[in-house]
Amino acid sequence: MDTDVKNLFENASKTPDVSEVFAKHTPRDISAQDIFAGDEDLYKEIEEANRPAIVQQASQAGKTAAKAVTTMSITHIILIVNVVIITAVLAFLLLRPNALVIQKIVRTQVTDNTSGSTKPGETVMVSEATAKALDKAISWDLAQKFYDAGDFGQAHYVFSKMAENLTTNLPADLFLKDFLKLRMALCLHKTGQDEQVSSLFTVALQSRSPAVRALANYNLMFIEMHNNRYLNARKHAYQTLGLLKAFEENFPQPLEADCYFTLAEAMTRQVFVLNNAPDRLPGQLWSDTLMIASVPQMTQDQLRSFLQTGTYKLSEAAVTPRVEKRPAMVVGSQWSVISVNAPLAEVISRFASTSGMNIYWEIPDEGMKLRPVTVYMPTASRQNLAEVTIGSTGLMARFDGKDNMFIYDPQVYSDLDEYKTLLTKEAIATWHRFLQVYRGDHRTPNAHFSLGKLQEYAGQIPTALSQYKYLASRFSHNPLAPYALLNASKIKTNLHDYTGAKEDLNELIIHHSDTKVVDQAHLYLAEATMMTKNYDSAIKMFRKVYNLDLNRQSQQKAAYGLGKCFYETQQYEDASKWLAHAINLTDNAADVRLHNAYFMFGKCQMYLKDYEQASTVLRKALGGPISQQEYVSIILELVKAHVRQEKYIVALNILENVPLKQLTQEDTCRVLIARAGMMRQMDLHDAASALLRRKIQFIANSEIRAKLSLELAKCYIDMGDLTIASKRLTDAIYDLPPGELTQQANLLLVDVSMKMGNYRQAKDICLKLLKYIENNEMKDQAGNMLGKIYTHFGQYDKAALAHAGVYDTKGANP
Repeated sequence: MDTDVKNLFENASKTPDVSEVFAKHTPRDISAQDIFAGDEDLYKEIEEANRPAIVQQASQAGKTAAKAVTTMSITHIILIVNVVIITAVLAFLLLRPNALVIQKIVRTQVTDNTSGSTKPGETVMVSEATAKALDKAISWDLAQKFYDAGDFGQAHYVFSKMAENLTTNLPADLFLKDFLKLRMALCLHKTGQDEQVSSLFTVALQSRSPAVRALANYNLMFIEMHNNRYLNARKHAYQTLGLLKAFEENFPQPLEADCYFTLAEAMTRQVFVLNNAPDRLPGQLWSDTLMIASVPQMTQDQLRSFLQTGTYKLSEAAVTPRVEKRPAMVVGSQWSVISVNAPLAEVISRFASTSGMNIYWEIPDEGMKLRPVTVYMPTASRQNLAEVTIGSTGLMARFDGKDNMFIYDPQVYSDLDEYKTLLTKEAIATWHRFLQVYRGDHRTPNAHFSLGKLQEYAGQIPTALSQYKYLASRFSHNPLAPYALLNASKIKTNLHDYTGAKEDLNELIIHHSDTKVVDQAHLYLAEATMMTKNYDSAIKMFRKVYNLDLNRQSQQKAAYGLGKCFYETQQYEDASKWLAHAINLTDNAADVRLHNAYFMFGKCQMYLKDYEQASTVLRKALGGPISQQEYVSIILELVKAHVRQEKYIVALNILENVPLKQLTQEDTCRVLIARAGMMRQMDLHDAASALLRRKIQFIANSEIRAKLSLELAKCYIDMGDLTIASKRLTDAIYDLPPGELTQQANLLLVDVSMKMGNYRQAKDICLKLLKYIENNEMKDQAGNMLGKIYTHFGQYDKAALAHAGVYDTKGANP
């Protein structure tokens, strides 16, 4: 038994060899029944469990195969249709007589012949066919024709090819190459490729040819003006002016006047920007309408000669700058300066030594003194020499008339108000110099108009008005004349000279009826007429402006004007209608007119006794940029609206929440009087008198104290303390100015005197009051009091006459 068991375990643990495992061929058709032949029950259980799954899988596989066959058939059909369509299109294109020619696009590149390197980026798109055609006929005339015709791409290509063909062995060729690069830069700028322009302009600005350098600055002046970089435009204008004398005999265009006009305009627009005003100027003949000068038609030899003009003159200052004064010359031409990239400080030092002027550098950086100066001015005045030399570096010179010169950087400031003042004064001085040097220039009206605007900003109102009036009378046919009249009318309106404003506006409408500004003039004329309190005429004018339907803003102003005119004439229903319309037309919540319209609209509702609507509108009037005085007026009107609705607690809470510490004494007095009056209506007489006594001791102004004393006297009258009330009224009458408030105090004193039995004093006060009283309601009240006094004395005839409004003011005793 042990031996059998041992043999069994040995046989079970013995690992078979590979040869034994694969010794025979394994049959492929072995069934599950063969595998489980020793256990029939296990075989049957496995077969029963697997049968449904096998059947289901086979069925699903069959469906998928059928679907795949169907899908592939549809796909094949679609592919066949597409192939047929594409074949038809290709056949049409191939058989077409005028087949399209697809041209390759090439980029022209500027090659520096000295180094053989190519500078990428300086490119313009031209076709290969065009490039081949142009290569056969490269010339200056061809490039200029392309440029004049606006074909800047082909012009750039020709200019670049000409530059490639030049050598730099001769100075003339080097100058010509610099000039061609300037022309290429202008072509790129015209095509909007400004990011590629910088390097080309840099070459032109650093050229040894004064003509190339000046023309580069001249064109940059216009580019910077177009880009609204006005101080940069000013600098390039001065750099152009500093070199014009070197070649102006070969350049007939009036560049000097154009440059000076442009730099003056640049300063003017910069002042507008600083004052947060639009930098637009009306009329014509500004720098954006100038025809930019170009080199006249020349041969290549003439062009070479032109570009060399002034080079040898500048070379006189190649080592050190030269600043000289020649007393024998005509006044205004005694000074000369020649400089080639010399530091500004050195040039100014030589100028100061020669002229005897004191120089004050008010600049934030000492490095600004080292800015290079390249100028050629053989004849100049002392001031012009300093102005152009310093201006060419971007700085600014100011003269005080006492041999002192101050140098500033117009790009840097620490105090905005001082900065505005400085630039405004410089702009005004620049226009005055333009008028003095270029007498008779056709842009003289532009100079006077600019001076008027600048002098307004400088606070020189009478001088500004004289500029506008001179322009309108001396140059009445100039396009700026109507704008000058309009601005003059605005100044007169601000000066409350409404009659003068109407005269200017009427002149504008009569003599310039075909200009755009005439519609605006109608609106200003209506406003000026309203300010003269001629409301009926103003209403007609405002209606005309509104019906013209110029724009939404004009209609809003006309509606507001109509509302105000109807309000002032106590036509409250019409006023409410137009004021509501003006509010609906107002888009800007910060518009000053909006809150005033709400206030008048609310007061109209008060007069129409719609107190609930009035309180709603008046609350809206508080929600904007209003002054303290306007705030108090609206609050007091709002309190009245709530009182009329018998909402006393609401009204009192509004008054108690007013921040008195932030108000002036005058406005504080108005609020205190309103609070005291509210308390008296609520029978809180003691509280009202305590409030007034507590505040009155801190008021120093006698008139304000008198107003509070008058209100305090009313409290004492309500409490029956007539003696103190009489004393308070007497003190108040002494300090109050003549007017209705003083008359009201006298009427109260008459009433108190009568209650105290002092009828003789009451009669004297009443008769004196009737001599100068104008308010009909108060006059009737005084007459009734006088009638009661006469009745007390038994003078019934006089009493009857007094009640009827007939009385003897001589004050005869009974």
